[in-house]
Amino acid sequence: MFACFEKNQQTKKGEEDGSKSGIQNHCGHVGGGLRVGGTVAGRAGRFGDQREKTNPQGYTQYLADNPQITSSLGAQAGGTCLTVSGHRYPNQAFAWTIFPNAATAFKAARMYSQAPANPELDALRENVSSEFYAILKPFTKPSGWERRFQMVINDVPGFIKAATALEKSMQDAGHPVEIGIFMPMGAGKTKAGLIDIRIFAVEPEIGGALAQHVLSGQHDRAAMGAMQSFIESVELDTFEDCKQIFAAE
Repeated sequence: MFACFEKNQQTKKGEEDGSKSGIQNHCGHVGGGLRVGGTVAGRAGRFGDQREKTNPQGYTQYLADNPQITSSLGAQAGGTCLTVSGHRYPNQAFAWTIFPNAATAFKAARMYSQAPANPELDALRENVSSEFYAILKPFTKPSGWERRFQMVINDVPGFIKAATALEKSMQDAGHPVEIGIFMPMGAGKTKAGLIDIRIFAVEPEIGGALAQHVLSGQHDRAAMGAMQSFIESVELDTFEDCKQIFAAE
């Protein structure tokens, strides 16, 4: 599958955001400051405008009330993410969509770029950027509370294997989380060479319990060390509150 992300901005021009959905093998397309859309097997999107009266929740609700926006692109799923910590500007968010394959995702990107203006939607957000992501490590968790990293990785296959082992150790310790790993495609200069990692916890309490588990030193240090050995640098670290608002019938 393939994922698309679209970033949107609400009060000032911002940058981009990442992706997700509960499907395997996807790619994404992103743009703007508020994440709200869909991906080609992933997700993408940003939300907002440059006015004082900005409303990320209203943008999400608008997409939920108008599913034809997402379904017309051939997406399998779609949703939004609001950055709650580590954001680059107020009301940073993005939309994401999931597609069955890259061909459908790329076709959707062309349709989206050539679509006529939508005054109602434009009043709710300002697009900042769009990106595609290929899903390298699948996940099954639904949208919800997520911690997102962007990293420089020196051995991607080795990192995926180590992350899978760390994920199992976390689950064995009673933390129902999953790790998704994404590779950006056509994401611009600032994203080139970075790998996108998301820890899917669904609920903030689950994410908090995992963080406390690690901070107290109860985690599998060998598994954590093995994964960290493949990390050259961490370029982004945020918490996001995500919601799926569309699923194809």
